[in-house]
Amino acid sequence: MTCHKTFLLISMMLAVSVVNGVDFSVVDNTGDSAGGRRFREEVGGVSYATQSLRAATDFTWRLFHQTCWD
Repeated sequence: MTCHKTFLLISMMLAVSVVNGVDFSVVDNTGDSAGGRRFREEVGGVSYATQSLRAATDFTWRLFHQTCWD
């Protein structure tokens, strides 16, 4: 499972590095389905996913010595 999380993180970093501005939102509309429970248990839910996206965005901006447009 760690491989999947690493792949997700790298994919998001690459996706973020392609655009000049980043606007994202995380929505968990899965309810009590098996996938929704897995998302909350393994990923950490919406708050952790949002935090991870922000951290990946900030890292990418710093990596390329860019100023964030927030």
